Order: sequence, then structure tokens, then C-alpha cells
Amino acid sequence: MIQVVKITGGLLALLFIALVIYVRTPLELPQLDDTSITVRDRTGYPIQLRLNSTGKWRESASLNDIDPRLVEALIAYEDQRFFSHSGVDLLAVARAGVSFVSEARIVSGASTITMQLARLLNPDIRERSILNKLRQMLFALRIEQHLEKPEILEAYFTLAPYGGNIEGVVAASWAWFGRTPMQLTASEIGLLVALPQSPERRRPDRNVEAAISAKNHVLATIAPRLHVTEQALSEYLEEGINTQQFQPPSFANHLLDVNLERSVFSEVSSINADWQYVVQGLLTEQLTSLDAPINGAVLIAERRTGAVRVYHGSADYNSTERLGANNYLATLRSPGSSLKPFIYAFALDRGLIEPNHVFSDRALQRDGYAPSNFDSGFWGDVTLREALVTSRNVPAVRTLEMLGSGSFVRSIENYLQRNTRLPDPGLSLAVGGYYVTAEQLTELYLGLADPKDRPSLVFRDSRASSHPEPLVSEQTSEVIQSLMSVDRVDGSILVAKTGTSQDRQDAWAVLVTRDHVVTVWFGTPNNEETVVLTGAEVALPFAQRIERALMLSPPSISPPTFSSPQASVERVNCPILLEYPEDGEWIRSDDLRIAVGVNGRDARVYVNGHRVDMDRASISLDSPGAYSITVEQGRCSQTADVFVEQG
Repeated sequence: MIQVVKITGGLLALLFIALVIYVRTPLELPQLDDTSITVRDRTGYPIQLRLNSTGKWRESASLNDIDPRLVEALIAYEDQRFFSHSGVDLLAVARAGVSFVSEARIVSGASTITMQLARLLNPDIRERSILNKLRQMLFALRIEQHLEKPEILEAYFTLAPYGGNIEGVVAASWAWFGRTPMQLTASEIGLLVALPQSPERRRPDRNVEAAISAKNHVLATIAPRLHVTEQALSEYLEEGINTQQFQPPSFANHLLDVNLERSVFSEVSSINADWQYVVQGLLTEQLTSLDAPINGAVLIAERRTGAVRVYHGSADYNSTERLGANNYLATLRSPGSSLKPFIYAFALDRGLIEPNHVFSDRALQRDGYAPSNFDSGFWGDVTLREALVTSRNVPAVRTLEMLGSGSFVRSIENYLQRNTRLPDPGLSLAVGGYYVTAEQLTELYLGLADPKDRPSLVFRDSRASSHPEPLVSEQTSEVIQSLMSVDRVDGSILVAKTGTSQDRQDAWAVLVTRDHVVTVWFGTPNNEETVVLTGAEVALPFAQRIERALMLSPPSISPPTFSSPQASVERVNCPILLEYPEDGEWIRSDDLRIAVGVNGRDARVYVNGHRVDMDRASISLDSPGAYSITVEQGRCSQTADVFVEQG
């Protein structure tokens, strides 16, 4: 007998040791991290959802974001002694045991909230049986050793099933009520307590009677425990429930991708859901008139803060024909002429030009580069305002030459805090040779419009961010915006800049309104040439459609107060007159005879101011040295300064 007692005692001791070891073994709870990815707008409204690895809409729950009455109701209905037991309610177990003996079946489960969490964490112990009940108890004891009571409640509210693929109270509140679980009605609280016990049978969209009966049973059960009056209970029982399941919209896929890559916001973004939806519709409609593979993208940022209000990386995320999964707002593209305002702004800041500067818009050659204008002609003398508004190329190239393309690139890259390590594009930068993303272009225009605030592009309202130094001076900002401003037929002001890449692969428009910068891009995914895309004919009209649809106010811009020179600008359309030699070219000639390429039968050729006759497309010089060769036709002229060496 003594031996039996010793053996029994030893076994019990071993069991106790094993229990202690099991209970103290650290928990691994990967389910709590396997949540959906949700993008919310600035009000908390979900605008993009990506399900978790098992196809569930599951979001992490925090007691700070849950109506305290729901927590009280759950405990009152499921586990009244939740805060006093250690995972297993011994009184409930005793009651369940008595019921089982007397009824010969399981009448009362004695399941605590912690035991329910154990079932949610371990699918193998969900089936109803005495063995599984014991396993649930053991697991519950282990949970209680490693999680505080609030953490247990949060885990339960994260994993509890609420019908279909909906898990957790956050997803359930949005799915069944269309809002957060922070402010709930009594009926909604009753339904959220009842649903996890039988989520499919009590789904309000499929069996409204069962859902109402279950929520009323919960409310009637907890009323005396929570001291709810009979009158209040009667009113609660009369309340109906929503029978439609809320489906989260899907119009921020690229924003979700950006957040995954860069973590630019946490719970709530700065996006305006209404604007995002409207712009998506407009962009989709616009693409119906543009053949594949052309796609489009739109970014709207708030001036002075840089907060992103609309972010559409393509017209259709799922389009394979237009490669819609590409985020064209974050893709390096040729900006065409959209950087010209910055060339002039930097030159103004450095005193290289004045607001009333007059440029020579005539044919120009530099090291094999001969820029032409979009209309393939030249206008002669043009003011800075005319050069900027009409996007003349030669004045921009001449100004960039004064600045130095390398200096310009360094200024831009320092401001954007980027280092592309790309080769210096040289003077072609003025017409699109320096690639930027739509995000970067927007940030540059934010800096141009509001240099005092130095706004950086941000994706959440709560994040204040600014550049260390302004992009341009406030005076230059005012001058450039004034120079860019155009009167519209309705009397309002348009401040915008377009851009078109060389082979029309990219069409841009940046529109500055009173409170926002709107950036629009259309283009081909793999830089395929087009014949239809231009900034002025496609991108700018669409940007203005957005402006009207969102009722964005025009900017308050004062007209230029400086006077233009008297000698300005009678329009002359000048062709390229001198094809070669190039300006600044060093020429070696044995007989001091050099070839000169002249366009136009009636063109006149001058060498150092003296007219000369051409002989078989060449001219003869008297001696080596520096020469200025000028070709004139009508009121147009073009000059190349060369040095000729004999030998």
C-alpha cells in the first residue's frame, strides 16, 4: 500500500512538473501577426484592403479602439469571473461536471474567454469532447501565464470569427455596420457578442431572424448583470440590425504598395477618399479614349503641408494590357518641358536674368546638340514671360547654359535628397533629358509655390516634414508664378506647366491651385512612341477636369508689375539657317576653305560682318584665326563663332 502511494505520489509530482514546464513554455502566436493590410483615408475610412495569408479580413484589435460597453457585454455574457480566474473557472467547471453527471450529456461548457482564445489559436482542439476540453484548459492556463488580461481580450477580439472570411471585431464592425467598433448601439454590441458562437448560422446578411434572435438573447441575458432597466432593454430588443455586408472599396492599390515599401503612414493616411474615388473614375474614363498600352497617373498634394490627398499610380491596377500594376507616380520618366520654370527661377535667384529679360529664340548649336521648338520654328526675340508660357526651348537652353547643367542637377538633387548617379544630361535637360518621378516633380512644384513653408511630400496629416532650405526665394516664387499665370475666359487665373517627351511617350501637366498642386501624367509603360500624347492637348485638359470636378479654387496671383522692354517681340517664325559649322567649333583646313551648310536660296552669308559669296557650299578664308559666320534670311539670322587652323 505504501509503495502504491509512493508511486502515485511520484506520478502526480511528475505530472505537476510537466504541467509547470508546459505552462511556462513561451507562446508563439503567429496568428496575431497574420493580419490584413488596410489603407484608410484621413477620416479612418478603409479605401484599400489586402486579405491576410489565409484569405481573411483580420485586423489587430486594441481595447483603446473598442467601445468599452462591448468589452463589458462580452465578459458579462461569456465569462463573468474573467478577471479573477487563471484561465479556467473552477466554479463553472464544477457546475458543468454536475450537469454532465445528472444529464449524461454536456449541458454547460464552462468555457472561459481564455479557453475560447485557446480554441482560436489551436484548431486541433476545437471539436467538442471531454479530451479537447481538458486540452483547452491546459492551453488556457499557459496563455494566462504569458498574457495579461487586456492582452487576452485584444487577442480574442483580433481572432474571433464573425461570418464568412471576417475575423476580429474591427473587420466585423466595418463589415456589418460600416464603421469602427468605437461607438456601437446596444443591438450591435449584442450581435458582436453572439456572432462568434455561430458565425455562419447567425450572419445577418443570410439569416436575419437567427441574428436578431441571438443578439436579443445576449441582451436579455446581460441586462440584469449590467443593471440595464427593463424599459431600456425593451427598446434594445426592438432595434433592428443591418443586413447588408459592407465591401471595402479598392482604389488605393499603389498607395498600399508604397506604404509596404516605405512605411509612409501607419493607421491612417492623408488621402481624401471622396477625391480619390472621383479621380479614379475620371482617369478610367479618360483612358477609354487612349489606346493601350497608354496609361495615366494622378497625384494631388496640399500646398504648404505637402499632404497627399490623391494618389493614383495607374488607371487600372489589374490591367495587363496597360501594365497597371506599375506605379507610374514613382517611376523615373522624362518630364519634357516641365522643369523649365525651375531653370528660370534659379537663374533669377542668381541674378543671371531679370523678370523682363529678352531672349533670342533663334537656331542654336552646342556640341552637336541643336534644340528646336515644338512647332519646329523660331520666333526671334521673346520675353521671359513669353518663353515660359509658350515653352520655347532655345531660351531655356540658353538659360541653362548660363547656370550650368551640372549646377542645376546638384540643386535639384540636393533639394529632393536623391542621388540618381546618372550621367549629366547636359543642355538636353531643358527639354526632358533629366528624368524625375511624378512624386519628385510634385515636390518641386510645392517648393516653387510655397518656398517659405518648404513642404515635403507626406502621406499622413500628423507628420510635419519640410526641407532644410527653400528651393527658391519668395520673391522669385512670386515672379515665376506671375509669369506663368494666364487669364481664363471665366476671369480666373491658370497657373500650369505642361511637358511632352521627345517621342511623345510622356505627357505631363502640373496645375497649381490656391491650396493644392495637381500632377497628371499620361504615357506608355515601356517608353513606346506615340503620335497622340502631348502635355497641352491631353494632360492639361484632364488636369483642368479634375480641378472642376473637385472644385479646387484658382490661385491668387498678381499680374506682373514689371515693365517689358520696348524692343520686344514681333513674331517671326525663323527656321534653322546654318546647319554647320557648329558654334564654338575648332576647324582644321589645309587650304583655309571650310564647308558651310546653308538653308534657303535667298539666304545671305557674312564672315566677320562682311558679306561673302558661296562656292560649292564652302567659303574661302584669308588666314587662320577666329571667325564669326552669320546667315541671314529676311529678319532671321543665325551665327556660329569658329576657330580655323591651317594644316
